Parts: sequence; C-alpha cells; structure tokens
Amino acid sequence: MSKEQSKREDSEKKFEIEVPKPPKRPVDIPEPPAPPKPRKPSRLANLFKLPKSKPKPPKPEKPVKPPKEAVKPSMPEKPVESPKEPAEEPKPVPSEKPSEPSKPSAPPKSEEPLKAEKPSKPPKPHKHHRYHSKHKKPSKPPQASEPPEPSTKIPEKKQAPEPPEQPLIKRKCDYPGCREKKDLEQCPFCSEYFCNKHLTPKNPDLSDFKKKSKLFSKKKVDGHPCADYIKQLDEEKKKEKEVLDKKMFSLLKKKLKGKEREELDRLVMSAGADKESEEEVEFDEKELEKRFKKERRRQKKPRGKSLIVSSVIILVIVISFLIYLALFYSGETTVNQTKTVMVDKTLVESVPVNLSFEKYFNDRNRYDGKKVNLTGYLENRLEGTEKVGKYVDYLVDDFNNRIVLKSLEEKHKRFIVKKEITKEVFIVTGTLNRIYSGFEMTVFEIVLTEKPKIETERVVRVEENITVPVSKPLLNLSILEKIRNVFQG
Repeated sequence: MSKEQSKREDSEKKFEIEVPKPPKRPVDIPEPPAPPKPRKPSRLANLFKLPKSKPKPPKPEKPVKPPKEAVKPSMPEKPVESPKEPAEEPKPVPSEKPSEPSKPSAPPKSEEPLKAEKPSKPPKPHKHHRYHSKHKKPSKPPQASEPPEPSTKIPEKKQAPEPPEQPLIKRKCDYPGCREKKDLEQCPFCSEYFCNKHLTPKNPDLSDFKKKSKLFSKKKVDGHPCADYIKQLDEEKKKEKEVLDKKMFSLLKKKLKGKEREELDRLVMSAGADKESEEEVEFDEKELEKRFKKERRRQKKPRGKSLIVSSVIILVIVISFLIYLALFYSGETTVNQTKTVMVDKTLVESVPVNLSFEKYFNDRNRYDGKKVNLTGYLENRLEGTEKVGKYVDYLVDDFNNRIVLKSLEEKHKRFIVKKEITKEVFIVTGTLNRIYSGFEMTVFEIVLTEKPKIETERVVRVEENITVPVSKPLLNLSILEKIRNVFQG
C-alpha cells in the first residue's frame, strides 16, 4: 500500500502549479479640493455696505477604501519531470480572503506589473482644451460610511397650486330689494337662501313701523322677517320669564326670612334674657312662635276701615275751608282786561299807470310833423323771414301800440336788446311822421325813467287790542257765592 500511495503523490505533484500572487497596485488617492476663492463684492454691496462674503472652510477629507485585488489565474505551464528528486509532501494552498480596508502605502519599486494586466490607455483628449475640460469625468473617491454632506444649492421655490375653479353662484338673495349674488346660506326656519347681511331671522311685527322709520330706511335694517321664527321666540320668552320668576321668588323668600329672624331676635331679648345669662336661659320654640303670630295680627289692621275714616276727615276739612273763604274774603277788585275791537283805517297806495298811445293814433293829422315826448318800452323785432327780413326798432306801450324809430345814433342803440322788449321805461323825444296806419319817429334823445304812479286811498277794517278796567270778585267761585247766600239769607 505504501508504494501505491507514493506513486499517487508523485503524479499529483506533477500537476500542481504554484500560482504567483499579483503585486499590489498603487491606489490613486484624490487630492483634496482647493478652497473656493473669495467673491469680489459687487457694486450694489459697495453702495449699501453689505458684509463681504467670507470664504467657506475646506471640507474634511473622507477615508479612502482601497479597491479589492482581483486575482487572475495564469495559464498552466507544462510540468518539468524531475525523477531523481525525492518525493515531497504536498503543501496546502492558502484560501484567499477579501482584503480589509487599510491605509494606502507606496508600492514597492522592485515589483513590476505583469504583462497580462496592462492598464488600458485613456482616450485621447479633444483638440480643443475647453471641450476636454467639460467632458472629463472627475475621479470619484471611494464611498465611506460617513453621512453625506448637506447640499449648498438653494432649493427652488415651488409654485403654489392653483385653487380649483368654483362654480358660479347663480342664486340671488331672497330678501326683497337685495338681490346680491354672493355666498348664500339657508335659513333654518323658513328654508330660504339669504346673504350674510339678511340671514338673521326677525319677528315680522310692524306695529310701530310708521312711528319709527320710513319704508326706505326699513329696507336697510339687517335680518329678514321670518314667520316660522315666532315659535322659537315664544319659547325663549317663556324660558326667560320662568328664570326671572324663580330668581324673584328666591329673593323675596330670603327677604321675608330675614325680617322674621329679626323679629324673633327682638322677642327673645324682650323675654328677659340678659347678656350674661344668654347661654343658661332656654326658651320653648312653640311659645315664641305663638307670641310672634299674635304680634303680627295686632300690627295688621283692616285697610277698608282706615280708608273710609281718612276720606271723611279730608272732606270735612275742605268744606270748612271753603266756608271760611266765602264769609271773610268776598270783596271785589278792578282788573285791566284786554279786548279786541274792529277799527276802520284808510290806507294810501301807489298804483302804476298803464302807458298808451291811443291819443296820438286817434288824431293822426293833428300830431303829424310835430315834436313830442313819449314814454314806453323799446323793442327790437324781426320783420319778415330770417333770410329775407330785417330787424326794426319800435316804441311800444302796454296795449301793444307800436311807433317805428328811425335815425338812431350809437348812444341810443345801447338801450335796445335784440329780439326782446325792455322791462325798463324810457322817454323818447322826436318828431312824428304819419305812415299808412301808424307813425314814424325821428329820434333826438332817449332817457331812462320810472313808470308813472297814482296814489289812491282805500278803507280797511283792522283788529286792535284795547285795555278796559273790569271789576271781579276775589274768588271767582260760583259755589262759594251760593254758600254765602245761603248763610246770609
């Protein structure tokens, strides 16, 4: 058995190949980032003296984990036979375990990388340096167990969600005269919809409506008249009345008890209890109650009898006083009394006289070509149509008799109003010339005057107050006079 085992061991040794361990590759440790340059203050910061931005402190370095070593087995080479060598015992192959993280160390100079593990060539950079700097991927440091740093980016403001579109309120307020399209609420009593102003129900009683306010002011009052609200009002009034009655009843009870206690104390003191011997003396409660009731009955007197007696006494006093006045104060006195009397009076009034040219129109031949002074109103009137006619100046009286005015100077034209008759009266001097059925006057002078007046007398009846002395008795009482006559007769 020993020979067979030795042969097997020799054959196994031939096929065992020692796998060379690959050398440890150097780990690329990323350099710490350079601290950011301090920001230059802007022009606005210089203007408003804003504080300068301080440079941020450099971030602490994170521990770097070395990458796991990948073992690549090489191809087995042909075994070299050594028959003369003595047999050696097979060595156990060590089991590879995952490498724990450790601090990076410099690689040994003697060890060279294997030919099989040639590093892949990096891609050639673009000709333009900017393109290369943009697309170059930074080397990421190995992940550590530390928590991630807070982000310095400013969070973008989230836009508020738009409110949902509310449906249009098509219902109007049921209060007459309001009709507003607003947020309406239903009255719990009459189940009608009203706005916030007219939602509160009120009693529809209008007893003192005319005394307090008019109709338009009543519409402005808040609330709405609700007939179904009367039941609740009545219930609330009943409850309030019951509460008030209970309170008043309790107050009256307390007052009555307080009075009875005072009277009982007074009776106890009158029974003969001294201050020193109050504790030793004992009273029977029933005897005290009986005595108290007797005193109450004495105090209470019949009201009907007292009223009759008092009324009889007052009547006797009054009658005796009247008789005394009638006997001793029955003289007469003279009193000045005012009376109204109708008296006739003559009044002088000034009445304006009507102006007329009838005297001149009735006798035209007599006043033809004579110089005359006439008083009347000046008028400017259109004769004919507006296109063909012309404006003519007239002197007019109160009876619409007209005389044409000619050869007016500029100083005379200032008194005339176009298309109107003057309210003032003027004296016009000039010569009259007869034409057709009227007169024509060449004006020399126009003077402003007042309308002539005539004074007239008129009799009028007027009331006047006159003082007259009258004799009267001292006491103007007919009953006293009758009583006096009875006693004297």
